[in-house]
Amino acid sequence: MKKIVIILGIISVLYSCREEANYKGKFPIINTESDDEAIISDLFESKQIIPLETTDRSLIGLGISRLDSHEGKIFILNSLSSRRNVLCFDLTGKYLFSIDRMGNGPEEYTYLGDFVIDKYKKEIILANDNNVFQVFDLDGKYIERKEARDRYFNRHLIQKDDTSFIAYNSVHSVPYSHYLLELDSDSFNIRKSVYEPLDKLGDMGDRTLSIYDNKVIYYNSNDTIYNVLSDMEQEPQYYVNLGKNTQMAKREIVGVSPETFDIEIQKQFDMGKLKIVTSIFENEKWVAISTLHYTNDFVYNTFFYNKESQITYNAENIDFCLRKNKSIKNIEIIGTLDNGAFCCLIHDELLDLDEEKIEENWIYPPGASLHIDIDEDNPILFVLK
Repeated sequence: MKKIVIILGIISVLYSCREEANYKGKFPIINTESDDEAIISDLFESKQIIPLETTDRSLIGLGISRLDSHEGKIFILNSLSSRRNVLCFDLTGKYLFSIDRMGNGPEEYTYLGDFVIDKYKKEIILANDNNVFQVFDLDGKYIERKEARDRYFNRHLIQKDDTSFIAYNSVHSVPYSHYLLELDSDSFNIRKSVYEPLDKLGDMGDRTLSIYDNKVIYYNSNDTIYNVLSDMEQEPQYYVNLGKNTQMAKREIVGVSPETFDIEIQKQFDMGKLKIVTSIFENEKWVAISTLHYTNDFVYNTFFYNKESQITYNAENIDFCLRKNKSIKNIEIIGTLDNGAFCCLIHDELLDLDEEKIEENWIYPPGASLHIDIDEDNPILFVLK
């Protein structure tokens, strides 16, 4: 089922996909086919391990859909088989509380699409269906329920400043083809919107929009990362080279008839040729992107682009100083801490650990263990700055 959902989520994007951006070469290129190698300590000064505490109330289900942090707390959007909830941990990974309230009451939700931390009002905002928003304080206590007058369906929500949020709207929902919305932070009504009839970006993914140091960036299906300016205009920043296989797969897909369109997407993805961007994040030194492709199973990969040297490092070519055989695969970035540090998940089980290297290179809570059962225990966060 998960595989079907992911595939369907990118159908409309590829249907409207343009050829490579005509300004390729005018902007820095994030090259996902780079073979440059490095040691983790040469790239990042701070490296921290945060094992997320496993309890009956804090169990992470199908995966983490989003991570945010504020005032020493980590907030996670947790996807379970039948619902979503918000889990809160401290910076050592200790479980603090959850917001898990399925139902029809004022404090409850029937669908939880996303959440955002209002860092000015110090509140947790839950984005539900039917333009309903529920407000909690940073300790998980319910404050109030709000309902926006304007109709839209946001797939992702970030805070732009003290008066506004930016929502990534589904192109299949009103206002049609308006994929970026600026929302008033009090009423959640639409202030401004970006109209683009050619690109159905709302279905590209859940986390292709992010902010750092008041700079908002998002990823477009023409393989471009844009800076969203104060007037909601977009300025190209980086071109993302996803490789020849993905470029050829897209050309094959857009060339078929509408009747066989979804079949061709499934075929290209199953063949491992189609790579999609699932998240983008930026800090003062790096741009980081995660991609997803299929080779007998879902495989995430992460790429770190150094803005000064303009070198892209494939995480698979980085010695993370965790294992004796060096190689680490299936890495995904799911969010950042307040200081811009990247929070990564390693989806594969960590075997053949090198305890001496870990001791020399990583900071972690006393008594913490990396020996976890990926089917029973909560995952470990690897935080890089």
